[in-house]
Amino acid sequence: RTRASAMHAAPLIATVLVLLGGLSAESTAIQTRRSTGSASDGSGLALREVYFDHDGKAVDLSELIRSKQEEAVAKAVEEERARMARRKLDEENPCPTPFPTPSPTLLPTLSDQPTVPGLPIYQPTSTTAYEYSSAQFSRTIPTQLGWLTAVTVFNLYNNELTGPVPTQLGLMTAMKQYFRINSNVLSGTVPTELGNFGQLTSGFQIRKNQLNGALPTELAQLSAVTVQWLVEHNSFTSSIPTELGMLNVEVNLWLNNNEFCSDVPSQVEALSSSMTSGFQDSSNDIGTPCGFDDAWPKLPSVLPANTRSLGDAYSSSSFTGTIPTEFGLLTAVQILRLETNELSGACPTELGLMSALTANFKLNDNDFTGPLPTELAQLSAVTNSFLLHKNSFTSSIPTELGMLNVATYFWLNNNEFCSDVPSQVEALSSSIGGQYQDSSNDIGTVCGWTSSMVDSRFPTLNGWTSTTSIEYNNQQGLTGTIPSEFGLMTEVTAFDLGT
Repeated sequence: RTRASAMHAAPLIATVLVLLGGLSAESTAIQTRRSTGSASDGSGLALREVYFDHDGKAVDLSELIRSKQEEAVAKAVEEERARMARRKLDEENPCPTPFPTPSPTLLPTLSDQPTVPGLPIYQPTSTTAYEYSSAQFSRTIPTQLGWLTAVTVFNLYNNELTGPVPTQLGLMTAMKQYFRINSNVLSGTVPTELGNFGQLTSGFQIRKNQLNGALPTELAQLSAVTVQWLVEHNSFTSSIPTELGMLNVEVNLWLNNNEFCSDVPSQVEALSSSMTSGFQDSSNDIGTPCGFDDAWPKLPSVLPANTRSLGDAYSSSSFTGTIPTEFGLLTAVQILRLETNELSGACPTELGLMSALTANFKLNDNDFTGPLPTELAQLSAVTNSFLLHKNSFTSSIPTELGMLNVATYFWLNNNEFCSDVPSQVEALSSSIGGQYQDSSNDIGTVCGWTSSMVDSRFPTLNGWTSTTSIEYNNQQGLTGTIPSEFGLMTEVTAFDLGT
């Protein structure tokens, strides 16, 4: 070969050697020379492509390529064998820790929290004390801490923790000495699972946060706590749970500075009187019906069973919605005044169970609809006022109301009562010393009758037999058949279905 052709091939040879790896950049600067020797074909000249390294040693290019290939294959085989061995070991011996692989989103990083770290997450499962008070930790309480089931002391007092209280903390059933998450910025409701701390003897402190909602009744299961049961300075609403009366706190039961409403249950009052010191429930809405100050207030569905009066605080108060059926459980209530609100819906039959009502039963000036429950006749102890006027009650006046003993005011006017007034109710009206009113109704009209309706049909007459007149003449559009119930109207003296 000529020197020119050899030098032209040199860059290609250098490139192949670099791709094979294992050759330094230095050794790629090679010289290609012509080498002579005995030719196997008898020509007397043989050409070989070689390069000389810095030591002057000639290396055959084809031999170098073959050796590099063998080394690469051997290395790949060895790495695959090692990988398979590690995989088999992992399958036979799984990692004993219950924690998942750390996630960068859970751990503090210099880029997003350079000075305020999050709480340590990964701890030995044998950890018995998790204490990081006054350490300026922020972020949320990690849910993974629930795996520390051997913890007896948990103290995160006075940090800057935010977000909800994880339900997983309820897995720490060995909690015994104290549980403190007070003086943070925690929000949301309290998990019912915290009631699992049945061995806790002191220091249940969730005070000074932004927790809200109703206090879970399950917290009454912390009956072993005798000192420091503190939930004050939050935004807890609804009534104080009656079940808290089962606690055995002797020193410091603080419920103050929340939004608790209604009366303090008698069971909790009894507990407060038995304590050595430190019962507080001030700065709440105690004595005010729950929901009273809402923009659209609703009647409370839960009230203490010993409530005796639903009086002035419940009348003319812009209450909306329906009357809770739970009112029927208030068997100690003597006064029910729900007049002049914006209540609607049907009158609950359960009101007939309020057997202690004696003075007033007032539902007037609302938007009640539907028939009156016959069960209201069981309120026979009401003697002063029985007022149902200015609503939209329909159907006939129940005969059973004749069993009432109202002596002063019995007002049924301005509704949509139909049919005739039962003779029993008429008898009651004649015995009332004050006032009886049933005007501005549809008294005397068959219930359900609407003369202006196209394709009107006769209504069911509900078995009333005291009607004296059936006159529907000139009522265009009346169709269907004559009800057989008309035959029961034995007092009818006028009957006209003409035209």
